[in-house]
Amino acid sequence: MVQLFSFLIVVTCICIFGCKPPPEHTTLPTEDTKYTEVVQQKVEISAEAEQVIPSPTSKEYSLSLLSGPWEKYLNVPPTILIFNQFSKGIKELLEEEQELIKSVLDANADLAHTSEHSALNDRLDQLKAAVPSAETSSGYVRTRKHYKRTYISGDTIYTNSYPYSSSYSVFYSKQKSSSPDLVRSVTGIVVNASLDDIDQRIDALQHTISTWTRRTSTMSNNGTAGIMRDANEAYIEGLKSYTLDFIEIRKALNKIKQKQAQITQNKEAILQNWKTFESSRLSVLKNYLENNAIDIIDPVNKHNYALNDAQLTNTLILSCQIGPRVVYFELAEHHHPDHPFMLVNLTGANTE
Repeated sequence: MVQLFSFLIVVTCICIFGCKPPPEHTTLPTEDTKYTEVVQQKVEISAEAEQVIPSPTSKEYSLSLLSGPWEKYLNVPPTILIFNQFSKGIKELLEEEQELIKSVLDANADLAHTSEHSALNDRLDQLKAAVPSAETSSGYVRTRKHYKRTYISGDTIYTNSYPYSSSYSVFYSKQKSSSPDLVRSVTGIVVNASLDDIDQRIDALQHTISTWTRRTSTMSNNGTAGIMRDANEAYIEGLKSYTLDFIEIRKALNKIKQKQAQITQNKEAILQNWKTFESSRLSVLKNYLENNAIDIIDPVNKHNYALNDAQLTNTLILSCQIGPRVVYFELAEHHHPDHPFMLVNLTGANTE
């Protein structure tokens, strides 16, 4: 009986203690284990936070590079270098390089293929698109239209539009419709205007102003004729301002012609200035730009680039191979005074 009792005690002890693992030796956490635990805790918290608060997404754009008359100089599609900021010395070096390249290329081109002539032609296109028109359906003269220009890339046709910068507020004071014949005559004059015949277009606009001023002065002040007279007078006042814009473009064209003549005369000196820069300072600019870019954007195809809105807030530098050398141009929001390169959004955002 005693033996049976002893056996039961042994079995009971085995059941109670035998199934438990032996106690481990307890030690204080080291600095490494503390760091590991903190990191794991932060990772777990961060993962949970990401599930609760989604990170904002950046909108991406398909941008097309417009090269104007310099398209023929590009041997391969350029790349885009992105920078947060420049030092003053590098910025001055880049400005000097751009001015010299423009002088060299313009010295070897005729007037119609210079970068300044191309920019002025775009300015004329904007002015033509903003031709004053009588809004007969709503009974007032519209002063602001959208400038639309078509770009062809391969088999795809894009249309880019934005408002012309100037408006003729005098039109807003007359909530009446001007003569359709007056509007049609003005539209017919400017619709096919070019820099080559801008003198004739200005003469025609001035003649129209004179003719319709006399014609309007003979209209009655009463009834329907009186309403048309008031509207015509408002339209003619706006047309005078519009014609002055054509005259400003003609002045700019004359300055470009004079400048181009000087460049042609100084062609040898301009080329020598570039050779000096290329041999002594171009490598400095190249090393800085290629070693300090925070991002490099390769072309998706010959003319298109994918950039997000965060990248577009930085400084963008176009890296181009022209002839045997690589040169650099700062991309501006609109036309840059020293080159025709410009990025435009022709297709809108790819992602929302």
